[in-house]
Amino acid sequence: MQRKHVLYPLAIVALLVAMLPIAAVAQQAPPAQPGTWSLETYAPPAEAKGAVPSGKAAQPGAALEGMLSPDGMAMFGEIEPNNSAATANVLPTPPLVAMANIFPATDVDYFSFTGNAGDRVYAAVMTSFSANSSSDSQLRLYASDGTTEIEFDDDDGTFGGLASSIAGATLPSAGVYYLRVNHFTASTGQLRPYYLYLRLQNGSPTAEIEANDTPATANPLPANGWVSGTRNPAAATEQDWYSFSANAGDTVYLASTWTLSATRCSGTGVSALPSLATPATRSWW
Repeated sequence: MQRKHVLYPLAIVALLVAMLPIAAVAQQAPPAQPGTWSLETYAPPAEAKGAVPSGKAAQPGAALEGMLSPDGMAMFGEIEPNNSAATANVLPTPPLVAMANIFPATDVDYFSFTGNAGDRVYAAVMTSFSANSSSDSQLRLYASDGTTEIEFDDDDGTFGGLASSIAGATLPSAGVYYLRVNHFTASTGQLRPYYLYLRLQNGSPTAEIEANDTPATANPLPANGWVSGTRNPAAATEQDWYSFSANAGDTVYLASTWTLSATRCSGTGVSALPSLATPATRSWW
């Protein structure tokens, strides 16, 4: 007999009014209206890893002017050159969103931010609206020396078929840290533009309160959007629901980390159990 327990902290990194580069003039999202509404998902087109896009104009991404700052978040525009830790753009205090370009090909972007010991880093690259139809980013988190890699991600984001996301990496000490963004195909790839979202969480997430297995019994999310829960028993009826308020036009970013563990296991498959204890991360837009 095998019994599995699933423990995860769910971090809603940003609930924000996001302006996508599809209109020349940004407009404030209207107030929420009473009634029912549904959460729509965006399914990016399939993209082959390492493929060279074609048929798009070769110019930098949209200018920052005229764009709305997301509600409750700082908006930052990249300043070149920032191709190394020494020339990294200093980001404002998170939460924030930065708009930047991997352009021309071979470009890399470094950003620095200040964190405290124990801070959990939630960062994501949104690449779906790149003008050259490529969403293939890579994201690295570096320690204060600018070279020691704390975490790397290639394709765990979803707003962009091959976008990157880091969810819950822990900072070992107080100091300056670095995020690096580059295209997977460094010699030819471009991202024009991309959006880098960053939020830090500190302390402990708010634990779920059972029963919250249905929308009617959903736990309201706290102000910082950081919660934790446990799926136990691992049954279809064991679901954790959370609620929040949103306005029309809001973009919702969800990131989670989880750890799978198994107890009281015997019989076949026991040799594979160590893989169940490996933390995993995933992000959804």
